Amino acid sequence: MLFRSLQLLNPSDAARLSGLGIIANVQPPNLPLDLDMIDECVGARSAWAYAFRTILDSGVLTLFSSDAPVCNPAPLAGIHAAVVRATPDGRPEGGWHPEQRVTVAEAVRAYTLAPALAHGLGAETGSIAPGKRADLIVLNSNIYETAPEDIIRARVDLTFFSGEKVFDREEQEGQLVKIVE
Repeated sequence: MLFRSLQLLNPSDAARLSGLGIIANVQPPNLPLDLDMIDECVGARSAWAYAFRTILDSGVLTLFSSDAPVCNPAPLAGIHAAVVRATPDGRPEGGWHPEQRVTVAEAVRAYTLAPALAHGLGAETGSIAPGKRADLIVLNSNIYETAPEDIIRARVDLTFFSGEKVFDREEQEGQLVKIVE
């Protein structure tokens, strides 16, 4: 399998990608940063930049990641960008090339199970199931049910790595209060 970063797709290549065994690595958090520049630089071809829907529909295993420190490394920022296709403040209204949006479930999979599958670890990690490592987060809201534009406002309350709690927002905020007092 070949990993390739894929930002600007030639539409005639979409069908070939899956057959070539290419795994697409794309960075949704860059979309809000790049949309004006891409429109200016490539004009009408910008419809094929960050073409998440087309890539997924072609059957290519698609991984989402960040390009930190260039952009926000938080997966929730990337999920928001892929689902809404707009800046955190809602620009452009209606989303940038909204035909390339993905669902929340597809975006979450691209950050979790898809990378595990790409590295041959799908039986061990990447989803919540009996026998798998318990690497997970608990959010303060259900991003599957909230308005898509509100995904960016979700906060991590708990983080577990291999079944061990490694972050608890309540505990951390309590410690911060003690330090300030």
